[in-house]
Amino acid sequence: MAFKNTPSQYGSVSKLLHWTIALIVIFQLVVGSWMHGLPRSDFKFKIYDLHKSLGILVLALIAVRVLWHLFSRRPQPVETLTKMERIGARALHDSFYLLLIAMPLTGWAMSSAFGVPVHVFGLFTLPDFVVKSKAGAHLYRELHGYISDVLIAVVSAHAGAALMHHFFKKDTVLKRMLPLLLAALLLGAAPAAKAATTNIPAKAATTNIPAKAATTNIPAKAAIVNVPAQTNIATAAKPARAWVMLHQKSTITFKPTQLGKAFTGHFGVFAASIFFSPDNLAGSSVYVDVHMTTASTGASDRDQNLMSAEWFDVARFPDAIFKSTAFHKVGANAYTADGILTIKGVSLPVQLPFTVIFSRNPDGGEIATADGSLTLDRSKFNIGTGQWKATDIIASQVPVFFHIVALGAKQHT
Repeated sequence: MAFKNTPSQYGSVSKLLHWTIALIVIFQLVVGSWMHGLPRSDFKFKIYDLHKSLGILVLALIAVRVLWHLFSRRPQPVETLTKMERIGARALHDSFYLLLIAMPLTGWAMSSAFGVPVHVFGLFTLPDFVVKSKAGAHLYRELHGYISDVLIAVVSAHAGAALMHHFFKKDTVLKRMLPLLLAALLLGAAPAAKAATTNIPAKAATTNIPAKAATTNIPAKAAIVNVPAQTNIATAAKPARAWVMLHQKSTITFKPTQLGKAFTGHFGVFAASIFFSPDNLAGSSVYVDVHMTTASTGASDRDQNLMSAEWFDVARFPDAIFKSTAFHKVGANAYTADGILTIKGVSLPVQLPFTVIFSRNPDGGEIATADGSLTLDRSKFNIGTGQWKATDIIASQVPVFFHIVALGAKQHT
């Protein structure tokens, strides 16, 4: 997992801050509602002290989070969000910051106005925030309660929106903030998204599809952004059958050789627009966008090197694009796809052999399973420059394998 945020994914620091604050805030809201009914006792005073200490901790963590975002910018909004959703999301996040700053400050002011010092985990005592005043104390208590009610509503809206995006819109809004293990568990629960048709410009072979999602070290069955949009390649032919890639069942892997020993890596996120019919190869087209920031080999040092300018240079070239130009049948269930592969800004023609098997799922839907591979010369794409240009350590030939499982989109007559 990346330390800093990337254009498509929150890094480990942002995730740690987010979930630490979230857990403390939920605990605070529950305890804050419960502790008022406790009988007057040493236990009640200890709970109040803990409540105040955690409130000050949240205030400190919010300050750290704001400073961190100045150092590591937030990822770009997910492309599936509408303009109104983006405005709403930004308003929700801004309200969180305001509420999580106002909540502990009004609590601190309330204690000071009542003449009760705020001891922070028994380590130190805060100075009075306001002067002692009975009227002021009641005012701050009222404000503290109102802010708590608003915060509960905002937290509920935030959680509900995140779950809606995951289970209904099937985008990466929730997944890109989840810890790695929890993200992997949820990925299997999200069914494939329904197909849509959107035209991608014919020059898109050298244009990045802005569908950024997860970063490094996402399992091979991770969130794969599906873009079932028609690519305008064979404009003279009727488009072939549309297919929707099944997220949790598709993989792209690569197998470089280092010092004579092969190791395996994979890309956690890639998007695919698929139109394919064996009886309409002229109208068939495939457009694949691989998110290079999600490359993972299971070794953190090696994965960090892959992101560098000498290798994938993801800061400048976050995507690799394959755009088909023609299909040929070469045997039973066997085909080749001619196309243009663009990696690190270099576009070269390639021929991609693959097989495809058609079957049906229990619901009667048609399933296509495609498997193929090709071997790339990394030096032709300027992958591995400087000290890595020589091929005695990392071989120049890199086999790449793909396994795509897709569901036939419903056809309209």
